[in-house]
Amino acid sequence: MALAHITEFRRLGEDKRGRTLPFPHADSSWVNQVKTFTTSSVQSDAFNNGTNLIRVMVTADANFEIGSSPTAVKDVSPKMNADTAEYFAVNPGDKIAFIQST
Repeated sequence: MALAHITEFRRLGEDKRGRTLPFPHADSSWVNQVKTFTTSSVQSDAFNNGTNLIRVMVTADANFEIGSSPTAVKDVSPKMNADTAEYFAVNPGDKIAFIQST
């Protein structure tokens, strides 16, 4: 059994002139999900309205897919290594699916 830690960001950081910076803004707009996945594809909950960036960490090697109703396919879908963080641009309402890889 493995875990996927998903953090949703509703907005990116801004400088004093209101320009968007290329990193998430650290505030209470963060939304967190934790999903358990094994050898069957498991979807996250739909991302909230306004979510445009997610950070994902997995506790075991995993394959993943992102979309409106994604299904991750073992050793076919893109792979994430255990204990690394990845950031993905997403659309509100999308989901991410995980399956353990070999």
